[in-house]
Amino acid sequence: MFSDRSFGIVLALMLLGIGIWEELNSFSAARYSLLGLIFVFTIAIIPTSILASPSWVWMKLGLLGRVGNLILFRLVFFLILAPMGVVRSLLSKDTLYLKFQSDLESDWIDRNPPGPKPGYMTKQY
Repeated sequence: MFSDRSFGIVLALMLLGIGIWEELNSFSAARYSLLGLIFVFTIAIIPTSILASPSWVWMKLGLLGRVGNLILFRLVFFLILAPMGVVRSLLSKDTLYLKFQSDLESDWIDRNPPGPKPGYMTKQY
């Protein structure tokens, strides 16, 4: 489980990243992020339970994000992808050439223009 100390250290690292980004982009608020970094890191290394409430809220927000992602992906699937599939199937579009064609000698599809030269991918790894 995520401890209060590790939450404080992760939050301090996030503030460090924000402060560095702000400093590199010449924002005047960089010093506030770095002051927040010092404050949060100090609280994180001292064994107190000050970060217990923010850590709990952070975990609940993560759970909310997980549920939100499920809802969002299902909406995208059922409102965009599934209707597109139905329309393409009604229009008899076979983009992947999945239907069986008995008049063909081979399922090979000639590329025009042809692909890379032979020997091009001899050292893939």
